[in-house]
Amino acid sequence: MPFFRRKDKLGRPDKPRILLWTTIFGGWYSDLSPWGTAELPCGRCYISNDRRTLAVSDAVVFYACDMNGDDLPARRAPGQKWVFWTMEAPTGVTCTVSSPSRAL
Repeated sequence: MPFFRRKDKLGRPDKPRILLWTTIFGGWYSDLSPWGTAELPCGRCYISNDRRTLAVSDAVVFYACDMNGDDLPARRAPGQKWVFWTMEAPTGVTCTVSSPSRAL
């Protein structure tokens, strides 16, 4: 169910759940945990790097330079967005994303 139709435990509109699938600049953000304590300062979404939350995540973020084509989720949940992200300008990206060895 899309986040904008979900309600939290108190009946309030729920917030988007974002899963960071890859490291970012080679590091994991260890202070992130499954939904609740990992709320962003803006208060508008939850963010996690716990891959066990894949099925309930609204978006999955793959950082371009840390992405491995063989380490992608096997499936995508209905309505789930996958985000290919880089902080560098396209002309400044020197990383190579490998192709998956299996069909998606």
